[in-house]
Amino acid sequence: MKKKNQKGFTLVELLVVIAIIGILAVVAVPALFKNINKAKVADLQADYSAFKSASLSYYTDKNDYPDIDTIAEYMESVPGKSPLATDGEYTIETVTVDAQVGKEGSESLALVATENKISEDQADKLIKEFGVVVGTVTGEADSRKFEKGTKESLTDESSDIALLLIKNTESIPALSEE
Repeated sequence: MKKKNQKGFTLVELLVVIAIIGILAVVAVPALFKNINKAKVADLQADYSAFKSASLSYYTDKNDYPDIDTIAEYMESVPGKSPLATDGEYTIETVTVDAQVGKEGSESLALVATENKISEDQADKLIKEFGVVVGTVTGEADSRKFEKGTKESLTDESSDIALLLIKNTESIPALSEE
């Protein structure tokens, strides 16, 4: 009887390869997700810097505060959606700040990201990177109140995350007052 030269892998070899791939996946996947969180926060930082520069330039030129439509002429491209949002978008609003952030009852200009869904790691990184200028806003359109961000408030899916662009706007004279 003639013996055939059998090519291929044995069951043991296949199981060893599958086990190695499984171990690599267990080690690599958490690191990958941490990098995704870091990238989203870094993207938000870049958007914040662009909006802040444009807001200050707009104010310098027009002696007034911009909204999301008027700021477009001061930005190369206006980001439409926050990297932390599921379907939400950016708005620029005047908000009343709490005592921890500025003079009680003073108004500030804020970049607001709606419909956010962020993890606790992202909330920690936001608080670490932005400090007191990151928080949440509550209330109706005409009377939005900014509150300093906590991990619990930032991870709440119903809250709108805000980053202060210009603090205490009431201390800056407006064109109409001159």
